[in-house]
Amino acid sequence: VAQAEKFFRVPLSDYRTASGKTYYAPDVAPRLPDEWKGAALNVLGLNNRPALHPAGILRLTQATQQPPPRLLGPVELERAYNIAPLHAAGLNGEGQTIAMPEIDTFKQRDIDYYDRTYGITPYPIEVIKVNGGADKAQQVSETTLDIQVIHAIAPRAKILVYESPADFGSLADNFNKIVSDNRAKVVSVSLGGCEPAIWETPDLGRNYFATLNNIFRQATAQGMSVFVASGDDGAYTCHRNDPNDNTLSASLPATNPFVTAVGGTALLVNDNGSYYSEAGWEGPMAGSGSGGGLSVGYLRPDWQSGPGVSNQYSTDARQVPDIAASADPLTGYRIYDSTDGGCSGEECWVAIGGTSASTPLWASLITLANQRAASNGKSTLGFINPMLYKMGADSTLNAAFHDVTVGGNLYYPSTAGWDYATGWGSPDASKLIPELLALQG
Repeated sequence: VAQAEKFFRVPLSDYRTASGKTYYAPDVAPRLPDEWKGAALNVLGLNNRPALHPAGILRLTQATQQPPPRLLGPVELERAYNIAPLHAAGLNGEGQTIAMPEIDTFKQRDIDYYDRTYGITPYPIEVIKVNGGADKAQQVSETTLDIQVIHAIAPRAKILVYESPADFGSLADNFNKIVSDNRAKVVSVSLGGCEPAIWETPDLGRNYFATLNNIFRQATAQGMSVFVASGDDGAYTCHRNDPNDNTLSASLPATNPFVTAVGGTALLVNDNGSYYSEAGWEGPMAGSGSGGGLSVGYLRPDWQSGPGVSNQYSTDARQVPDIAASADPLTGYRIYDSTDGGCSGEECWVAIGGTSASTPLWASLITLANQRAASNGKSTLGFINPMLYKMGADSTLNAAFHDVTVGGNLYYPSTAGWDYATGWGSPDASKLIPELLALQG
């Protein structure tokens, strides 16, 4: 510690969060030797404060042997988002890989139970530990949700789980390792944190934003698609850190201009399970909803344009989310999770919602698209945001989205075209994938 303090010319102190968790951190930004200027962007590892948390994982109820109707398992997702024709055509993720950065662990037996129930034969999951690995999940495993949603849609895709602690340095290392390894062309990130809080120390915040920007820019250059949950606190992401903080705020890293931010909806289906309608997800009594709003650290990129994008709330900042899918726990995903140890057998089926579910759903769909691209001798789709916004602005292409025009996210309303609750809307998968591949050229 003394050597670090001397070399970087910072005092390191111990702190305690409101929840009682201790951490160490400097109270000023580290100063690099003059001869290092221009060679190093940022210093990570001097702060082990938990930076990000699961973007949203809302457990509604135990489903037991008679689950609430319309929970989303593989068959229900196929019908609701028109995925069944893709599966019938042989698209199942074969030959593709999805990487997931995670800050908690999972039980393989929970994954096995889910797969047996639905007749899924997946590839073995590979776990890569970063900086010592992740903490043990306590109540509900974020990782379990992510894996089971992917298995429902892209059951033959290989999954790489990169587990790390939740502090700034470890998360940057986690993201960087996924990108540097370059083993997966799709990344699903169900993590997020209060973007303004990272700017409490301006120099540290500026450097961290730049660090993430470099990592995700490299991902784009390598043809990777990175999907990030927009959060489950509506337009008030910082409320998760401080219940008294009701300022409008978005979630990092969803705000990064080189990722695709995924919001949430409340999904309604017909009697046969097919799509009926959706609303922007907001639960005023629970204080939950689709994360969305304006970034305080990133400017709006050139590709972010189209009907609804420039609106009464707009500044020159990056706006999120870009797209959305079902996230309301009232019509949640049927997930098998025994993390809390209070269940066994069929008792462990639970209804879970959150943008932590809508994000791996979108990641899985793009994995199917990459499988089709590979079979046609083409490269992966890579960074899809420019194509998404071109589709949203074109009346002949935007039928690939279910445009959500009711509901909101506790502040911003869902409107025609793009909006801060659902972006361009949710996918009609059988229309979406052919259109993306056509735009790819």
